[in-house]
Amino acid sequence: MATAAGTRVTAAAADRTRRIDAALLAAGALLIRVPALVADRFLTYDDGVFGSSALLLRDGELPFRDIFSPQGPLFLPLVWLADLVGLRTENAPRLLPLAAGAAVTVATYAAGRHLTTRHGALLAAGLVATSGSVLWATAPITSDGPALALAT
Repeated sequence: MATAAGTRVTAAAADRTRRIDAALLAAGALLIRVPALVADRFLTYDDGVFGSSALLLRDGELPFRDIFSPQGPLFLPLVWLADLVGLRTENAPRLLPLAAGAAVTVATYAAGRHLTTRHGALLAAGLVATSGSVLWATAPITSDGPALALAT
């Protein structure tokens, strides 16, 4: 009995540690993307185009019928959803890449926990969260960030 109870406590403590780690990593990933979220200018050409697409979606235009997009069929509905969650504010569509950056970071941590130690998983997730290529894909509005998050 003592061993079984000790195992439950250990498993519960490990689960709690995983949740705390994931929450802190997500918060860190969100924090380093805040400047992109609140930027008053378009960050890239695509950021401007997809920001304009979000404005058209607000006006009731339909993806792929009224709005051309070379991205996959899920991208513009995700932009619309991020715009809705952001209460249709000026930078609301940028919530999509912000969430994608946090999701990629936490998914990397979760995969790392299965493959290596806690410290290895934290290192991998930290590197992904701060990597220039991932920041480039998950700061402005692009389809690369959400695609990366869904693939991870």
